[in-house]
Amino acid sequence: MYAILLKFIKKHFFIYLSGILLLISVGFLQLLIPQILRQATDEFSKMTATVSSISNYALTIVILAIFMIILRYGWRMLIWGTSRKLEKIVREEFYKKLQTLDSNYYNYHKTGDLMALATNDINAVRLAMGEGLLLITDSLFMTVLGIYYLININFSLFLAVFIPLPIIALVVLIFGRLIHHLFKRAQEGFAQLTSIVQESISGIRVIKAYGQEEGELENFKETAGDLVNRNLDLVRIWGVFTPLVQFLSSISLFITLFYGGRLVIVGAITIGDFVAFHAYLGLLTWPMMALGWVANILQRGKASMQRINEVFDQVPGIKDLPDVNKAISSIYGQIEFKDVTYQYPGKEKPTLEKLSFIIKPGETMGIIGRLGSGKSTMLNLIPRLYDPGEGEIFIDGHNIKSIPLRVLRKYVGYVPQETFLFSDTIKENIAFSFPHSSLNSIEEVLKKAQLYDDVMSLPEKLETEIGERGVTLSGGQKQRATIARALHINPKILILDDSFSSLDTQTEEKLIKAIIEYNKNIGCTTLIVSHRVSCLKHADNIIVIDKGKIIQSGTHDILVKRPGLYAHLFELQQLEKEDSSRYEES
Repeated sequence: MYAILLKFIKKHFFIYLSGILLLISVGFLQLLIPQILRQATDEFSKMTATVSSISNYALTIVILAIFMIILRYGWRMLIWGTSRKLEKIVREEFYKKLQTLDSNYYNYHKTGDLMALATNDINAVRLAMGEGLLLITDSLFMTVLGIYYLININFSLFLAVFIPLPIIALVVLIFGRLIHHLFKRAQEGFAQLTSIVQESISGIRVIKAYGQEEGELENFKETAGDLVNRNLDLVRIWGVFTPLVQFLSSISLFITLFYGGRLVIVGAITIGDFVAFHAYLGLLTWPMMALGWVANILQRGKASMQRINEVFDQVPGIKDLPDVNKAISSIYGQIEFKDVTYQYPGKEKPTLEKLSFIIKPGETMGIIGRLGSGKSTMLNLIPRLYDPGEGEIFIDGHNIKSIPLRVLRKYVGYVPQETFLFSDTIKENIAFSFPHSSLNSIEEVLKKAQLYDDVMSLPEKLETEIGERGVTLSGGQKQRATIARALHINPKILILDDSFSSLDTQTEEKLIKAIIEYNKNIGCTTLIVSHRVSCLKHADNIIVIDKGKIIQSGTHDILVKRPGLYAHLFELQQLEKEDSSRYEES
């Protein structure tokens, strides 16, 4: 994150410098006005003022004001406008970083937390680099030059009014630390609230189905109340801080009036000097207040940067290694697992243990087993969503880690258990990997996925908007749409992870048979995970997994004749099928 900021500042250094110079110019013009008031007041007090001289003074102030308006517009465009560009770049880099992180990272980090970082926290960084830079420059310049003018008017009066200023600096230091801590707590509370809202909206149908609207509302109220309390803690500190700085600044005004008035009476300074001194002190009040704003904005920016940096500091475990074979530009589809073991972080036992098998290009392997036996984990290793802890995986004889990720994932069509469709048209969802695909190619894969007739019956056909996560489609239609999306990339390896659970038996068998026949013709290796034995009977080979180990393997005809888990599942499903047939007949 800091590297991004430094690179940005280096690139836009002269823009920031130009903005700062314009800002200083405005401050310099502001500091000229008390001098004009000083001269005008002295002429009034000496009764030497004329209509002409007063008109000149007034006109000069108007001209200065016009120049200040123009220069203010300039520095705001340069400083604030550039900070908006920084916000865009940081947000893009943050999103880019999220794309590089392992799948496992998202198992332990909530979507709402990441959304809060991408919105509120990045906005706080932008304020620190825009308004924060402005306040630092303005307050330093105005303070230094203002003090110079005050000393020139009367040194003893300056020393008297300077007494509260170090106290203000100490107050800013103490309160700044408190603001940093409390703002970080407030941002964490906002992230929690964002997570709850995101989860509630995503799961609204479940909430309604179980009648838990009131319970979710109470949960939201509790979290929202906690966020309010955290923000109130911050407001309380800020509420004490601002009046305290103002009070300390007003002590200087009191000293100016009391001691400066005496100096006027004894003739040590003129009335014009007193007016100018008071005006300069008024201009110094803003920098003193700006210190508070600076402390608030910079501490907020620092707290947000720390939270964002926690993401930027994450090192992806799944990435191209230095010795990756860049000569590999495609794959053919032979897969070999050699003593592969995988254990999720924090788990006591491995999910997969000493897994070994070979699939030849164009073959279809069926995978079956009880819930939690490690089937999906095994499939996730092939496109390197995870890497094995022990053992090796080979594609076409190459260690999978030696194949560039871009190449590997380009030729692997993956349909996970949880179907996910984007809130877009059917056409855009199918053509996700190739946005400029022809309509003919999209229609072809829809036919292979047995979805063509369903789509053509819709009013907008391929241009039909399917809503968030494909909400307007049925479960079976969503599964077939994700299968079509995978087929559209013309994969060399097709992974179907329990992708037929929402289909009726007839559609399922027709679809599987079509996919297997098509893949054999083009030489695509297919892996099918299913809890239904009927899904796997056309596979060239079937492996049965239990507790992370392969306990049986063979064709459907061989396995149904062998005592074991596969034959047991087959018998149970046959009985269920017979019971269902009797029920329909009755």
